[in-house]
Amino acid sequence: MNYLDRAAAMGQDTEALARGSTLTSIVTVQTVDDYRKIFAGNATDAHRTAYTANRPDNPETDPRMQALMDYIFGTAPLTEDVTEAAAAVFPVKILVTSGQSVTIDSDITIGPNGQSYALNAETLTFDGGSLTINSTVSVVTADNLVITPNPAHTSANNYHLGIIGNAGAAGTVGAAGPATTGVGSPGNAGGPPIWGTCNSSGIGGTGGTGATGQTGSIGGNGNGGDPSMVSTITIGQFDSSNVNPFVMLTYSGAGGAGGVGGQGGKGQTGGTGGSGCSSGCEGSNGGSGGTGGVGGSGGPGGPGGAAVSGQPIAINFPGKAIGMLSASGKMVSGGPGGQGGAGGPGGDGGAGGAGGKKHSQGPTGGSGQAGPVGATGTANSTAGVAGAITVIQT
Repeated sequence: MNYLDRAAAMGQDTEALARGSTLTSIVTVQTVDDYRKIFAGNATDAHRTAYTANRPDNPETDPRMQALMDYIFGTAPLTEDVTEAAAAVFPVKILVTSGQSVTIDSDITIGPNGQSYALNAETLTFDGGSLTINSTVSVVTADNLVITPNPAHTSANNYHLGIIGNAGAAGTVGAAGPATTGVGSPGNAGGPPIWGTCNSSGIGGTGGTGATGQTGSIGGNGNGGDPSMVSTITIGQFDSSNVNPFVMLTYSGAGGAGGVGGQGGKGQTGGTGGSGCSSGCEGSNGGSGGTGGVGGSGGPGGPGGAAVSGQPIAINFPGKAIGMLSASGKMVSGGPGGQGGAGGPGGDGGAGGAGGKKHSQGPTGGSGQAGPVGATGTANSTAGVAGAITVIQT
Protein backbone atom coordinates (compact mmCIF):
# COMPACT_ATOMS: atom_id res chain seq x y z
CA MET A 1 0.00 0.00 0.00
CA ASN A 2 1.24 3.51 -0.79
CA TYR A 3 0.37 6.62 1.19
CA LEU A 4 -2.79 7.26 -0.86
CA ASP A 5 -4.06 3.74 -0.23
CA ARG A 6 -3.42 4.13 3.49
CA ALA A 7 -5.14 7.54 3.53
CA ALA A 8 -8.15 6.11 1.69
CA ALA A 9 -8.42 3.33 4.28
CA MET A 10 -8.57 6.01 6.97
CA GLY A 11 -11.24 8.03 5.16
CA GLN A 12 -9.14 11.00 4.04
CA ASP A 13 -9.52 13.02 0.81
CA THR A 14 -7.12 11.30 -1.59
CA GLU A 15 -7.79 13.78 -4.40
CA ALA A 16 -6.49 16.64 -2.26
CA LEU A 17 -3.52 14.53 -1.21
CA ALA A 18 -2.71 13.66 -4.83
CA ARG A 19 -2.58 17.40 -5.61
CA GLY A 20 0.21 17.76 -3.02
CA SER A 21 -1.77 18.83 0.03
CA THR A 22 -0.89 17.69 3.54
CA LEU A 23 -4.02 16.91 5.53
CA THR A 24 -4.48 16.68 9.28
CA SER A 25 -7.93 15.54 10.29
CA ILE A 26 -9.89 13.63 12.87
CA VAL A 27 -11.45 10.51 11.40
CA THR A 28 -13.76 7.89 12.84
CA VAL A 29 -12.73 4.24 13.00
CA GLN A 30 -15.83 2.08 13.16
CA THR A 31 -14.56 -1.34 14.26
CA VAL A 32 -11.75 -2.94 16.20
CA ASP A 33 -10.57 -4.75 13.06
CA ASP A 34 -10.32 -1.47 11.15
CA TYR A 35 -8.31 -0.04 14.04
CA ARG A 36 -6.11 -3.14 14.07
CA LYS A 37 -5.34 -2.73 10.36
CA ILE A 38 -4.39 0.94 10.81
CA PHE A 39 -2.27 0.70 13.94
CA ALA A 40 -0.90 -2.83 13.72
CA GLY A 41 -1.34 -3.79 10.08
CA ASN A 42 2.44 -3.67 9.59
CA ALA A 43 3.16 -5.66 12.75
CA THR A 44 4.76 -9.00 11.91
CA ASP A 45 4.25 -12.22 13.84
CA ALA A 46 7.56 -11.46 15.57
CA HIS A 47 6.27 -8.04 16.61
CA ARG A 48 3.05 -9.53 17.96
CA THR A 49 4.89 -12.21 19.88
CA ALA A 50 7.20 -9.58 21.35
CA TYR A 51 4.24 -7.43 22.38
CA THR A 52 2.59 -10.30 24.24
CA ALA A 53 5.87 -11.26 25.91
CA ASN A 54 6.96 -7.74 26.90
CA ARG A 55 3.91 -5.65 27.66
CA PRO A 56 3.91 -4.59 31.32
CA ASP A 57 1.14 -5.80 33.56
CA ASN A 58 -0.84 -2.97 35.09
CA PRO A 59 -3.19 -4.18 37.83
CA GLU A 60 -5.31 -1.05 37.37
CA THR A 61 -6.16 -1.94 33.75
CA ASP A 62 -9.54 -3.51 33.11
CA PRO A 63 -8.76 -7.14 32.09
CA ARG A 64 -11.20 -6.93 29.17
CA MET A 65 -9.51 -3.79 27.87
CA GLN A 66 -6.13 -5.47 28.20
CA ALA A 67 -7.47 -8.44 26.24
CA LEU A 68 -8.61 -5.98 23.56
CA MET A 69 -5.10 -4.48 23.35
CA ASP A 70 -3.64 -7.99 23.23
CA TYR A 71 -5.84 -8.77 20.24
CA ILE A 72 -4.94 -5.55 18.42
CA PHE A 73 -1.18 -5.67 18.98
CA GLY A 74 -0.40 -9.14 20.28
CA THR A 75 -1.24 -12.77 19.64
CA ALA A 76 -4.53 -13.00 21.54
CA PRO A 77 -7.56 -14.31 19.61
CA LEU A 78 -10.80 -12.45 19.04
CA THR A 79 -12.75 -13.87 21.97
CA GLU A 80 -16.22 -13.05 23.22
CA ASP A 81 -14.68 -10.86 25.95
CA VAL A 82 -12.70 -8.94 23.33
CA THR A 83 -15.81 -8.48 21.21
CA GLU A 84 -17.75 -7.15 24.20
CA ALA A 85 -14.93 -4.79 25.15
CA ALA A 86 -14.71 -3.54 21.57
CA ALA A 87 -18.44 -2.89 21.46
CA ALA A 88 -18.07 -0.62 24.49
CA VAL A 89 -15.27 1.40 22.84
CA PHE A 90 -15.93 1.59 19.10
CA PRO A 91 -16.38 3.66 17.06
CA VAL A 92 -13.40 5.81 18.07
CA LYS A 93 -11.91 8.98 16.66
CA ILE A 94 -8.24 9.18 15.70
CA LEU A 95 -5.95 12.00 14.59
CA VAL A 96 -4.36 11.49 11.15
CA THR A 97 -1.72 13.46 9.24
CA SER A 98 -1.10 12.37 5.64
CA GLY A 99 0.88 13.89 2.81
CA GLN A 100 3.00 13.22 -0.23
CA SER A 101 5.76 15.23 1.42
CA VAL A 102 5.65 15.81 5.18
CA THR A 103 8.46 17.92 6.66
CA ILE A 104 9.14 18.23 10.37
CA ASP A 105 11.20 21.37 10.93
CA SER A 106 10.12 22.20 14.48
CA ASP A 107 9.60 20.29 17.70
CA ILE A 108 6.09 18.83 17.54
CA THR A 109 4.38 17.02 20.42
CA ILE A 110 1.31 14.81 20.16
CA GLY A 111 -0.49 14.22 23.46
CA PRO A 112 -0.16 13.57 26.29
CA ASN A 113 -2.99 11.08 26.51
CA GLY A 114 -4.40 12.15 23.17
CA GLN A 115 -6.45 10.42 20.53
CA SER A 116 -4.60 7.64 18.75
CA TYR A 117 -2.32 9.21 16.13
CA ALA A 118 -1.36 8.14 12.62
CA LEU A 119 1.38 9.82 10.55
CA ASN A 120 1.26 8.68 6.91
CA ALA A 121 3.74 10.05 4.34
CA GLU A 122 5.16 9.18 0.97
CA THR A 123 8.31 11.13 1.93
CA LEU A 124 8.91 12.07 5.55
CA THR A 125 11.67 14.64 6.06
CA PHE A 126 13.23 15.62 9.37
CA ASP A 127 14.70 19.07 8.79
CA GLY A 128 15.96 20.05 12.22
CA GLY A 129 12.71 19.17 13.99
CA SER A 130 11.46 16.32 16.10
CA LEU A 131 8.21 14.45 16.65
CA THR A 132 7.37 13.51 20.24
CA ILE A 133 4.41 11.20 20.86
CA ASN A 134 3.49 11.38 24.54
CA SER A 135 1.39 8.64 26.16
CA THR A 136 -0.54 8.15 22.92
CA VAL A 137 -0.99 5.06 20.74
CA SER A 138 0.60 5.75 17.36
CA VAL A 139 1.59 4.49 13.94
CA VAL A 140 4.25 6.21 11.81
CA THR A 141 4.55 5.07 8.20
CA ALA A 142 6.82 6.60 5.56
CA ASP A 143 7.60 5.15 2.13
CA ASN A 144 10.83 7.19 2.12
CA LEU A 145 12.69 8.82 5.01
CA VAL A 146 14.98 11.84 4.55
CA ILE A 147 17.24 13.26 7.25
CA THR A 148 18.44 16.75 6.20
CA PRO A 149 22.23 16.90 6.77
CA ASN A 150 22.43 20.65 7.51
CA PRO A 151 19.01 21.66 8.80
CA ALA A 152 17.92 25.26 8.88
CA HIS A 153 16.45 24.65 12.34
CA THR A 154 17.91 22.97 15.40
CA SER A 155 15.78 20.69 17.56
CA ALA A 156 15.86 21.00 21.32
CA ASN A 157 15.64 17.20 21.47
CA ASN A 158 18.37 14.64 20.86
CA TYR A 159 16.13 12.46 18.70
CA HIS A 160 13.99 12.63 15.58
CA LEU A 161 11.16 10.49 16.96
CA GLY A 162 10.41 10.18 20.65
CA ILE A 163 7.89 7.70 22.03
CA ILE A 164 7.60 8.84 25.63
CA GLY A 165 5.45 8.67 28.74
CA ASN A 166 4.07 11.59 30.66
CA ALA A 167 5.72 12.30 33.99
CA GLY A 168 3.42 12.38 37.00
CA ALA A 169 2.37 15.71 38.45
CA ALA A 170 3.73 16.83 41.78
CA GLY A 171 1.60 16.30 44.86
CA THR A 172 -0.40 19.13 46.34
CA VAL A 173 1.09 21.44 48.95
CA GLY A 174 0.11 20.55 52.49
CA ALA A 175 -2.22 22.85 54.38
CA ALA A 176 -0.58 25.41 56.63
CA GLY A 177 -0.77 24.74 60.37
CA PRO A 178 -3.20 27.02 62.21
CA ALA A 179 -1.76 29.82 64.30
CA THR A 180 -2.04 29.31 68.04
CA THR A 181 -4.55 31.94 69.06
CA GLY A 182 -4.88 33.90 72.27
CA VAL A 183 -2.00 35.13 74.39
CA GLY A 184 0.26 33.62 76.99
CA SER A 185 -0.53 33.94 80.67
CA PRO A 186 -0.25 37.48 82.09
CA GLY A 187 2.49 38.43 84.48
CA ASN A 188 1.69 38.95 88.13
CA ALA A 189 0.93 42.49 89.29
CA GLY A 190 3.53 44.27 91.40
CA GLY A 191 3.37 43.63 95.14
CA PRO A 192 1.05 45.74 97.28
CA PRO A 193 2.21 48.89 99.01
CA ILE A 194 3.16 48.73 102.68
CA TRP A 195 2.74 51.92 104.72
CA GLY A 196 2.35 53.88 101.50
CA THR A 197 5.53 52.48 99.92
CA CYS A 198 5.77 49.81 97.17
CA ASN A 199 7.73 46.88 98.47
CA SER A 200 10.64 45.10 96.76
CA SER A 201 8.28 42.99 94.65
CA GLY A 202 6.48 46.00 93.34
CA ILE A 203 7.59 45.69 89.66
CA GLY A 204 5.05 43.84 87.55
CA GLY A 205 5.90 40.25 86.66
CA THR A 206 6.95 39.12 83.16
CA GLY A 207 4.19 37.80 80.93
CA GLY A 208 4.19 34.12 80.14
CA THR A 209 5.80 32.76 76.92
CA GLY A 210 3.34 32.09 74.10
CA ALA A 211 2.54 28.52 73.13
CA THR A 212 4.13 26.88 70.08
CA GLY A 213 2.36 27.13 66.73
CA GLN A 214 0.79 24.02 65.24
CA THR A 215 2.53 21.73 62.75
CA GLY A 216 1.77 22.07 59.01
CA SER A 217 0.08 19.19 57.19
CA ILE A 218 1.96 16.61 55.14
CA GLY A 219 2.32 17.31 51.42
CA GLY A 220 0.20 15.31 48.98
CA ASN A 221 1.41 12.12 47.31
CA GLY A 222 3.23 12.58 44.02
CA ASN A 223 1.22 11.28 41.07
CA GLY A 224 2.27 8.21 39.13
CA GLY A 225 3.55 8.60 35.57
CA ASP A 226 1.59 7.70 32.43
CA PRO A 227 3.19 5.00 30.26
CA SER A 228 4.63 5.44 26.82
CA MET A 229 2.14 3.70 24.55
CA VAL A 230 2.50 1.07 21.86
CA SER A 231 3.74 2.33 18.50
CA THR A 232 4.31 0.76 15.09
CA ILE A 233 6.97 2.46 12.94
CA THR A 234 7.49 1.44 9.32
CA ILE A 235 10.13 2.96 7.03
CA GLY A 236 9.96 1.70 3.46
CA GLN A 237 13.20 3.25 2.20
CA PHE A 238 16.02 5.14 3.87
CA ASP A 239 16.91 7.79 1.31
CA SER A 240 20.28 7.26 -0.35
CA SER A 241 21.23 10.91 0.25
CA ASN A 242 21.13 10.50 4.03
CA VAL A 243 24.40 10.83 5.92
CA ASN A 244 22.91 11.04 9.41
CA PRO A 245 21.17 8.19 11.25
CA PHE A 246 17.51 8.12 12.17
CA VAL A 247 17.37 8.49 15.95
CA MET A 248 14.41 7.09 17.89
CA LEU A 249 14.24 7.27 21.69
CA THR A 250 11.67 5.89 24.08
CA TYR A 251 11.11 6.28 27.79
CA SER A 252 8.06 5.99 29.99
CA GLY A 253 6.48 8.19 32.65
CA ALA A 254 8.55 9.13 35.70
CA GLY A 255 6.86 9.53 39.07
CA GLY A 256 5.86 12.97 40.25
CA ALA A 257 7.52 14.67 43.21
CA GLY A 258 5.76 14.59 46.55
CA GLY A 259 3.98 17.75 47.56
CA VAL A 260 5.69 20.35 49.70
CA GLY A 261 4.71 20.17 53.35
CA GLY A 262 2.48 22.86 54.80
CA GLN A 263 4.01 25.82 56.59
CA GLY A 264 3.93 25.67 60.38
CA GLY A 265 1.47 27.84 62.24
CA LYS A 266 2.43 31.10 63.90
CA GLY A 267 3.39 30.91 67.55
CA GLN A 268 1.12 32.38 70.18
CA THR A 269 1.53 35.98 71.32
CA GLY A 270 3.38 36.31 74.61
CA GLY A 271 1.46 37.23 77.75
CA THR A 272 1.03 40.81 78.91
CA GLY A 273 3.41 41.94 81.62
CA GLY A 274 2.00 42.51 85.08
CA SER A 275 1.07 46.04 86.20
CA GLY A 276 3.42 47.95 88.45
CA CYS A 277 2.52 48.86 92.01
CA SER A 278 0.91 52.19 92.82
CA SER A 279 0.81 53.77 96.29
CA GLY A 280 -0.24 57.09 97.60
CA CYS A 281 3.22 58.57 97.11
CA GLU A 282 5.07 56.36 94.60
CA GLY A 283 4.83 53.55 92.01
CA SER A 284 6.88 50.96 90.13
CA ASN A 285 7.40 49.94 86.49
CA GLY A 286 5.19 47.50 84.69
CA GLY A 287 6.53 44.04 83.92
CA SER A 288 7.97 42.94 80.60
CA GLY A 289 5.71 41.33 78.06
CA GLY A 290 6.21 37.62 77.54
CA THR A 291 8.22 36.18 74.65
CA GLY A 292 6.19 35.06 71.64
CA GLY A 293 5.73 31.35 71.13
CA VAL A 294 7.95 29.34 68.79
CA GLY A 295 6.49 28.87 65.32
CA GLY A 296 5.07 25.47 64.48
CA SER A 297 7.11 22.88 62.61
CA GLY A 298 6.70 22.72 58.86
CA GLY A 299 4.76 19.69 57.67
CA PRO A 300 6.71 16.77 56.16
CA GLY A 301 6.95 16.56 52.37
CA GLY A 302 4.71 14.06 50.63
CA PRO A 303 6.01 10.77 49.21
CA GLY A 304 7.06 10.62 45.56
CA GLY A 305 4.84 9.01 42.93
CA ALA A 306 5.56 5.72 41.14
CA ALA A 307 7.28 5.44 37.78
CA VAL A 308 5.60 3.23 35.17
CA SER A 309 7.02 0.95 32.48
CA GLY A 310 6.40 1.56 28.79
CA GLN A 311 4.52 -0.39 26.14
CA PRO A 312 6.38 -2.31 23.38
CA ILE A 313 7.40 -0.66 20.10
CA ALA A 314 7.47 -2.37 16.69
CA ILE A 315 9.87 -1.10 13.98
CA ASN A 316 10.19 -2.17 10.34
CA PHE A 317 13.38 -0.77 8.77
CA PRO A 318 15.27 -1.41 5.51
CA GLY A 319 17.88 -4.08 6.12
CA LYS A 320 20.49 -2.50 3.83
CA ALA A 321 20.40 0.69 5.96
CA ILE A 322 20.03 -0.95 9.38
CA GLY A 323 23.28 0.62 10.56
CA MET A 324 21.60 4.03 10.18
CA LEU A 325 18.93 3.23 12.74
CA SER A 326 19.59 4.32 16.32
CA ALA A 327 16.69 3.07 18.44
CA SER A 328 17.13 3.07 22.20
CA GLY A 329 15.28 3.35 25.47
CA LYS A 330 16.09 4.71 28.89
CA MET A 331 14.79 4.01 32.38
CA VAL A 332 12.94 6.57 34.47
CA SER A 333 12.68 6.75 38.24
CA GLY A 334 10.04 7.22 40.87
CA GLY A 335 9.41 10.73 42.13
CA PRO A 336 11.50 12.39 44.83
CA GLY A 337 9.98 13.13 48.20
CA GLY A 338 8.51 16.58 48.63
CA GLN A 339 10.36 19.31 50.45
CA GLY A 340 9.46 19.86 54.06
CA GLY A 341 7.28 22.87 54.80
CA ALA A 342 8.73 26.09 56.12
CA GLY A 343 8.64 26.59 59.85
CA GLY A 344 5.95 28.91 61.14
CA PRO A 345 6.80 32.44 62.20
CA GLY A 346 7.36 33.06 65.87
CA GLY A 347 4.61 34.68 67.88
CA ASP A 348 4.60 38.39 68.67
CA GLY A 349 5.99 39.55 71.98
CA GLY A 350 3.44 40.38 74.65
CA ALA A 351 2.66 43.96 75.62
CA GLY A 352 4.46 45.40 78.60
CA GLY A 353 2.52 45.81 81.82
CA ALA A 354 1.09 49.18 82.81
CA GLY A 355 3.40 51.31 84.97
CA GLY A 356 2.49 52.30 88.50
CA LYS A 357 2.14 55.88 89.65
CA LYS A 358 4.65 58.12 87.81
CA HIS A 359 6.42 55.03 86.39
CA SER A 360 6.78 53.48 82.95
CA GLN A 361 4.99 50.74 81.12
CA GLY A 362 7.08 47.61 80.90
CA PRO A 363 8.93 46.73 77.65
CA THR A 364 7.29 44.62 74.93
CA GLY A 365 8.40 41.01 74.93
CA GLY A 366 10.64 39.60 72.22
CA SER A 367 9.27 37.75 69.21
CA GLY A 368 9.35 33.98 69.28
CA GLN A 369 11.72 31.94 67.15
CA ALA A 370 10.64 30.54 63.78
CA GLY A 371 9.68 26.89 63.81
CA PRO A 372 11.87 24.18 62.26
CA VAL A 373 11.57 23.13 58.63
CA GLY A 374 9.62 19.92 58.08
CA ALA A 375 11.23 16.64 57.05
CA THR A 376 11.74 15.76 53.39
CA GLY A 377 9.25 13.21 52.07
CA THR A 378 10.16 9.67 51.06
CA ALA A 379 11.39 9.13 47.50
CA ASN A 380 9.60 6.47 45.49
CA SER A 381 11.92 3.55 44.73
CA THR A 382 10.12 2.25 41.64
CA ALA A 383 11.75 2.31 38.20
CA GLY A 384 9.98 2.60 34.86
CA VAL A 385 11.50 0.39 32.19
CA ALA A 386 11.45 1.61 28.59
CA GLY A 387 9.13 -0.21 26.23
CA ALA A 388 10.77 -3.18 24.50
CA ILE A 389 11.84 -2.35 20.92
CA THR A 390 11.57 -5.06 18.28
CA VAL A 391 13.25 -4.24 14.94
CA ILE A 392 12.48 -6.28 11.84
CA GLN A 393 14.70 -5.71 8.80
CA THR A 394 12.76 -5.44 5.55
